[in-house]
Parts: sequence; C-alpha cells; structure tokens
Amino acid sequence: MLPGNLRRTAHDTLLRRWVIRDVKAATAYAAAIGFVDEREQALNVTLRPWIERLSDPALAWVQAVPAGPARFACWQVVARTLGSENPAAGQALLEQLPVTERRSELLREFYSSWAATDSAAAIRSAIKASRNPDPSLVGMLLGHLAETDLAQARQILQDLPLGIERSAVHDELLSILLPSKPAAAGEFVVSLSLGGHRNELAATVAQHWAAVNPAAGVA
Repeated sequence: MLPGNLRRTAHDTLLRRWVIRDVKAATAYAAAIGFVDEREQALNVTLRPWIERLSDPALAWVQAVPAGPARFACWQVVARTLGSENPAAGQALLEQLPVTERRSELLREFYSSWAATDSAAAIRSAIKASRNPDPSLVGMLLGHLAETDLAQARQILQDLPLGIERSAVHDELLSILLPSKPAAAGEFVVSLSLGGHRNELAATVAQHWAAVNPAAGVA
C-alpha cells in the first residue's frame, strides 16, 4: 500500500483526469466520500476548478445535490471559492440562502476567504449585507484584521452601526487577537470606553498574560 501522501497524490491525479472526461461524475464521487478531510480535498480538486471555470453549471449541480453532509460540503467549497475569486457574486448568492442550508456557517467561511485577500472590504460588506449583522462574524473578521492592522480594525469598530451588539463583537475580536498578539489585544482593550465590559475584557487579557508569561503580566 502506498504511503498516505503518495496515495493522496495518486488519488488527486486520477480525479483530475476524471474531471476532464466527466466533471459531474467526478464531483459526485468526491461529494460522496465519507471521511470529511478526504471529501474536502477531493472537492477542492473537482468542484473548485469547475466553479472557477463555469460557475453557473457548477452551482446548478450543487443546488441539485440532496440535502445532507455531501450538499453542505459542496456549499462550503462554493463559499470558499467565491470568497477568494468572486466576492460580489458569492455575497449575492449566499446571503439569499435559506437558514436550512446552514447559511450562517457558510457565510463565515465565505467572508473568511474574502478577508484573506481584502479584510477591510470583507468586513464592511458583511456589515452592510444584513439589517442585523452577526456580531460574532463581525468580531471574527475584525480580530483577523487587527492581527495585521489594529488601527484600521479599531476605526471600523468605531464606525459600527448602533444596532450591532458591540460586547459580542469585542468578545469575538479578543478571542482571535489575544492568542496571537496579546500586546495588541491589551492595546485594543485600553482603547475602549470605560465601563463594565471593558473591565471584563481587561481581566481576560490579564489572565492570559498570567498564564503564558506571568512576569510580563505583572509588568
């Protein structure tokens, strides 16, 4: 039996050849794989390039997949692909999906993929796309932006519409930023208005410092 990495390479090669002959059959096979990681890899070989080349027939095929894990796995590939390749089309499509398609999870994947190339645009579009933006999603995106541009993340945070629950945004942002950039996380908390939630966030930062670097936490 071939080692795991060689087996995957051989499997991917066979799938690519199959896609040339019959993309629908190859993608249906990939979607039916039972192991999650193997299915995701196979769909990246079959479905992702199909979406990139001919999105309309690929999306029509996905929409015809019966409900269940295979359908959701296909939608995940759609979300990630459109997030990186065609955000405008992806947003128009995914924001209109019914809740039964696990829309909120797909939107997180879509905006995360978009944010990998343009964080600020992804965040602003996520905020504008809904009358009630998901504060967890907004906080997650802001957290990743803050890892590279804390000043811009703080500016976007200050400009958030009043309807968004800021405490939930703060919590999610801090959960992303604290493990990777604890100093920036502390700076973010200090920039917030005085109040009870700021004190809670400051306590979270202090606990983190005390656990990973007690001397720095005291300092």
